[in-house]
Amino acid sequence: MLFHKNRHSRRNCLVRSAQDLHSFEEARPARHMFGAEAGVALGKALYKHAGLTEVYLSYLNLEDEGAVAIANSLKETAPALEVLEMAGNDVTVEAAPTVSACIAVKQNLRKLNLSENELKDEGAIQISKALEEGHLQLNEVDLSTNSIGRVGARVLAQVVVQKPNFKLLNINDNCISDEGIDEDMFTEFWTDCSVQSWNAEQSSGCELQLK
Repeated sequence: MLFHKNRHSRRNCLVRSAQDLHSFEEARPARHMFGAEAGVALGKALYKHAGLTEVYLSYLNLEDEGAVAIANSLKETAPALEVLEMAGNDVTVEAAPTVSACIAVKQNLRKLNLSENELKDEGAIQISKALEEGHLQLNEVDLSTNSIGRVGARVLAQVVVQKPNFKLLNINDNCISDEGIDEDMFTEFWTDCSVQSWNAEQSSGCELQLK
């Protein structure tokens, strides 16, 4: 999809580009800062594309309003969605219930990237609950840089380790160090995991990878 660089026409180009496609498997807009309004427009356009399997919507400044519109749309379409990336969009805990509801019904999801948002513990826990049932194909979750504390990190780790194909949980650059994170916190659940990117002096998070 191609989008015009003129900021005044971004919204119209975004909608037109999406609606003109009769069928496509991947949604990957160019990295312009579309904003919440265009996120709402994209959400409306996505209803017409049930064949989506991959959605890449990172760093578009969607904010809660745009993220909610897109999540509501994807919840009702794209039943075979495998990849959902919405990193760096200023998504907060206010949008977490809607985003979680969307994730809960995407049983083919393999990769989820919601990094560089503001989901915090409450949002991380809601995302975790959305992943509890099914999601047997899930292999990667990235919630790095989300102001998540020890509680949210523990709940997330407990859930994803149960998935038979899971490989990587990225919770780097969060607020876990405030609670005194250590490796034992995770090896309690991850008996076959190795801790990547670990820094004992600056333990603001970690990246856990199953062997």
